[in-house]
Amino acid sequence: MKKLFAIISVLLIAVSLNAQGKFAVSVNGDVALPMGTFGDAYKMGFGGLVAGIYNATENIQVTLKSGYLTWTGEVNDNMKFNSVPAMVGARYVAGKGKLKPYGAAELGLHFLSMDIVTPSFTNPLTGQTIGGTRSESTSEFGFGFGGGTYYEVSPKIDLELNAQYNIISTSGSSSGFINIGVGAVVHF
Repeated sequence: MKKLFAIISVLLIAVSLNAQGKFAVSVNGDVALPMGTFGDAYKMGFGGLVAGIYNATENIQVTLKSGYLTWTGEVNDNMKFNSVPAMVGARYVAGKGKLKPYGAAELGLHFLSMDIVTPSFTNPLTGQTIGGTRSESTSEFGFGFGGGTYYEVSPKIDLELNAQYNIISTSGSSSGFINIGVGAVVHF
């Protein structure tokens, strides 16, 4: 998963370097707050997201975003839920000054993994071991909507603050979370 994140980051930067002022790269640290039944099972999560931004017009941006988010079990700290989102989206930027608010929507896939570690026990009579680590992986459709703001600190660098409500379609239900991100945007 970390290799995928690194590859996507390098590709986004390489593509951005070839554009003349049309591209930007956003790097954010995120807090992910699970909602509903997802929130009953998991604590607040953390991660980072990288987005390639293409300025289609003065107010409309097209985004390609990926990263890594992880949550720990509410009752069992040895239970982990991880997501590597691969999302495409659009932003409407409503401002021209130093402070530029935007609205955003995106959709794509979440590559999910869940790890549960339980204490191992070997029955001395039979030699059978129970417990250990159990892992599962899947990919699920997801979408999100929210907004944020850019604050220009120089002609090539903006600070970014954003919040987004995300829904991951999981088997038989959905898992929702709100991610709040803080980071920087570099324009090329």
